[in-house]
Amino acid sequence: MEDNEIPLELIKRVRTDDMRVYDEHSHLAALHLASFLFWNNAKNIDFLWAFVDPLSSIPEMYGDMASLHAANGKCMVYMPDLDRNVDEMISLSSGIPKDDLELSPKIIDTFRANILIHEIGHAQPLAMNEQEYCERSQIPTYKKSAYYSKHVLPLYMELRSDDFSLERMNDSDITDYIIAFRAVTEFNRVNNVSHDTSLFLDEWFNKKSMSIRNEIPDHQKHKEQLVSILTPYIERYSSEQVKPYQIYKAALDFLDDEKVSGKVSYSMRRITELFVEGLEYLAPTKANLLRMDRSRQKPLSETAPSV
Repeated sequence: MEDNEIPLELIKRVRTDDMRVYDEHSHLAALHLASFLFWNNAKNIDFLWAFVDPLSSIPEMYGDMASLHAANGKCMVYMPDLDRNVDEMISLSSGIPKDDLELSPKIIDTFRANILIHEIGHAQPLAMNEQEYCERSQIPTYKKSAYYSKHVLPLYMELRSDDFSLERMNDSDITDYIIAFRAVTEFNRVNNVSHDTSLFLDEWFNKKSMSIRNEIPDHQKHKEQLVSILTPYIERYSSEQVKPYQIYKAALDFLDDEKVSGKVSYSMRRITELFVEGLEYLAPTKANLLRMDRSRQKPLSETAPSV
């Protein structure tokens, strides 16, 4: 943290002894990751996944972003190089061209702290506070099922760490940024909703409500339904080369089409609104141009999937 100019007071009374932080992607880190994942899965009697997990995860080692693997209070973190441009890294994650991003100096200065404090949240042992956190967050406790392990537990883990980091950072500007970043980067990922936390963060940090966190077990199904409804709207803008801009225009059409958007659940409509708000937060000038450029076509209510 000192090497990255991150204030040490952010982790007072926080456990960090089971963390390993690598400053760069390397063969040594890849070997450490492989053995870590193999042992963790084998220890949980999941011998098939003990072989599959390392093979699927090691390619992340050589990517451009920080990555993490955590289990049972232990975690490994790969921090982006100090000379990496923040705009470039956010562009890689969000799909928004770097030149369109408009980030405040505060967001740029706290970028690395946001990453590390979130990952430190993963390093806090679950056994010590899982029940208390689940009760406070209205999240169903662990169920042993393939669906829960794949679609529910990962989202719960990411939300838990986002809660931890935002409470530690304790800054409304950073909260707004994280919600916007999550909303944009995760909106179009249907097969992996593990980081799709914007809806639940907005509900708690902005509205002081956790009323929809009980939907987490069904979030994967809700997301699939929403994407199927939005697909005809997105196809209108196939000529728009940047995918987030296609989705932005489509989301505006969808929200304007009350015959469809007025019938979907609150959470599905809200997650669409958060994507719109997120893109406008990260690239406000470009968003304004996209709004003006948007086609004024007949609503798709008649051809859109039934809700």
